[in-house]
Amino acid sequence: MKKFYSIRLKHHKEFVPVTVAQDMMKAESELVRYLNDNGALEFRYIKSRDRLDLYAEEKCLTMGRIKYPDMFGGRGQMGFMELYISRLISKKIQLAKGSS
Repeated sequence: MKKFYSIRLKHHKEFVPVTVAQDMMKAESELVRYLNDNGALEFRYIKSRDRLDLYAEEKCLTMGRIKYPDMFGGRGQMGFMELYISRLISKKIQLAKGSS
């Protein structure tokens, strides 16, 4: 297993639960979704650092990086709070489009 991504879950006073972070990573990243579907993904939470590390089998990780070169679809390196806010905004836009 090789570590390919880390994200801090605690920043100042905010703390995001580990399960929410895992679900959001699967929903937002095609690479993470691909690895999860192939059974090659492993989440490890480092409590002392409040950090979630993502590990994957090297063979599947290489194939996933070829298929999905951008972790978050061209948005570059993002912190969890930016990802979380982006997801909330997207959900509100979708709800507004559905109700009109």
